[in-house]
Amino acid sequence: MEKYDGMGAVKYIMHLIAILNISLRVINNAQVLAEKSLLRSCKVTQITTIREMFGDTYKDCLDECRRRQTCTAVRYHKQTKYCSLLDGLTDVQSLDTAGPLCVYSTVGIDDRYQSGSCELNKCEKHETCVNPKYQKSDKPCIITECPEPPAIENALLLSNARLVGNRNRYKCMSGFMGNGSPAINCLTNGSWSFTDFQCQKMCQPPKASYRTADLAKDWSQNDRMAYFRCKPDYRSNTITFQLTCNSSGSWVHLPFGHLPCYGEGQEYFEQNTTKVLYRPFATRNMTSATEANATCQQQSGSLHTVWIDVAKEAEKKFSFDAILTGLTKTGMKNYDLLKNCFEIIHGNGSEIDRFKSMSYDEQVHEIQQNKTTYDTDGCKTARFWKSGEPNGGDAENCILRMKNVGYQMYDVPCNRLWLNITICFVCRFNLEYVKNV
Repeated sequence: MEKYDGMGAVKYIMHLIAILNISLRVINNAQVLAEKSLLRSCKVTQITTIREMFGDTYKDCLDECRRRQTCTAVRYHKQTKYCSLLDGLTDVQSLDTAGPLCVYSTVGIDDRYQSGSCELNKCEKHETCVNPKYQKSDKPCIITECPEPPAIENALLLSNARLVGNRNRYKCMSGFMGNGSPAINCLTNGSWSFTDFQCQKMCQPPKASYRTADLAKDWSQNDRMAYFRCKPDYRSNTITFQLTCNSSGSWVHLPFGHLPCYGEGQEYFEQNTTKVLYRPFATRNMTSATEANATCQQQSGSLHTVWIDVAKEAEKKFSFDAILTGLTKTGMKNYDLLKNCFEIIHGNGSEIDRFKSMSYDEQVHEIQQNKTTYDTDGCKTARFWKSGEPNGGDAENCILRMKNVGYQMYDVPCNRLWLNITICFVCRFNLEYVKNV
């Protein structure tokens, strides 16, 4: 038998202790893993858990459930003394495979009479009858939880936590990005704190280069805004401008998602929701609307219908007597604007048929002569005409707005415009839209 001196014996004992500590840690880790595995087998994810507790007896677990109207069952793990109060479980037969250490029990109305002073259980849905073993209160019921958190479109909740003082958080589904605060707190009054959290579709990459502008800075998918800068031969009212993608994450058909860059001789007009890229021309003794159309087409534009706001902008560039609009009487009748106006007053029927059979001139005069009856926004196009106009029938299909009478309209022959006056016309150009890659 090997002999050890005093120092050797001490080293030998310390070595044995180290081996023993390692063995205990291995056993403890194995036990923790086993308990976690047992707990996992004792959980049912599709059931809402109101509260979780450790260290209580099975009787205490049942008693906590009986004190709540929202609690319909308990789940109890015998080995770990893990208690869950459940909402929505009424049938335990389907849970026989949960394992021998996992106990499920439903709590019905009759069971609540076993709750001592809480036997009548008059507490509200999200209140708990006071348990004198744990709580001190002058009231028989106290608020202990909040209802189900409000649902947010395209968002999930990270937990079932809803006890007073608990904090829960929303998380956006894949492909969506959060905006606002995702956290909500269960307040002492049993309600959730306000949140403005939203999940918006992640934006698709915007096209980086256009005929008139380029992307001004790098863009990532977490950005909802894209910044652009006009190319050297174009200008805008600001050095850079920003656009925000729409709620579906797309730049295509974005309302008013124009690139406001304009070239030499062009102007950009914006007021409220109106955005137009235009170029005004003024000429004396212009003989026909065809001449104006040809000028616009040569510059890849079209003859503008001309709103009064744009006419006033053109005044800053030129002096003129009248402005030619791209609208014709035929076009205005085809739009059925006055028919819609007539329907508001008379509804459908024989009166509408009579109105539709009229010429455009007759339709305007019908409304002008009955201003009180037709005093609606739908009839406003008839009020654009000078009193007595239009009066030329099919022979006068084009429209001039006269400056000296507040841009009221006159009908004129398209191939023989009024001579000896300076007529302005406006060419309109299409603004580029931001597009998806």
